[in-house]
Order: sequence, then structure tokens, then C-alpha cells
Amino acid sequence: MRTSAKVVVAAAVPVLATGTVAFAAAQQAAAYPNGGNGDYIGQGINIRSAPHLNATVKGLGYHGQGIHASCYKAGDTVTANGVQSNIWILHQDAATGVSGDSSIDYLTFNGIPGC
Repeated sequence: MRTSAKVVVAAAVPVLATGTVAFAAAQQAAAYPNGGNGDYIGQGINIRSAPHLNATVKGLGYHGQGIHASCYKAGDTVTANGVQSNIWILHQDAATGVSGDSSIDYLTFNGIPGC
């Protein structure tokens, strides 16, 4: 699902040798809803069973619900607002408890390790 909301640009997300995704200090200090370590950027973001565009949609995430981001992994390439990324985030919706993968293009969160 595409939204007109701001997109996190994967190309601007450096991966450290330790496998942790690093973010700007301002984002790391952000307070997220429902005790999560991140949130959705936009409304109706697909939470999939695997990091693939044809994987089953297990639920939808909405800005303000918050997420518990676990780790990142490679998957299908997603193009959002002209930016391509193949990084997906394994997470749990902090409001509904639905777990799965969503493209990094539709999430904001604090640093997490690779899966």
C-alpha cells in the first residue's frame, strides 16, 4: 500500500559492522506510542508473513499504533516516492499484537540488529 506520508530512505540508513541500523540522534530520542520502539509512517501499512510483496497480509498498521521492531532483513525491492529499498523490518504492531514484516519505507524506529 502506498501513502503520501514521508518515507524513510533506506539508502540514508548506514549499516554498521555490528549489524545495527543507525539513525540520527533526534530519531533515537523519539518517544513512540504504546511502549514501542517505532511507529508506522502512514495508514494501512501491510504487515506481511514474509519480506515479499506476494506474501500473505496478516494485518494493517496505522500511524500512532507503535511497533516493536525486532530486526531487519533483505526481501523484495519496494519503490516508494521514487526511492527503492529491499530492507524489511520484522516487527509486532504494539496496538494489535500482529507480527510480521513491513518495508522499511513505511516505518520509523530506533536502531535494531539484523535478523
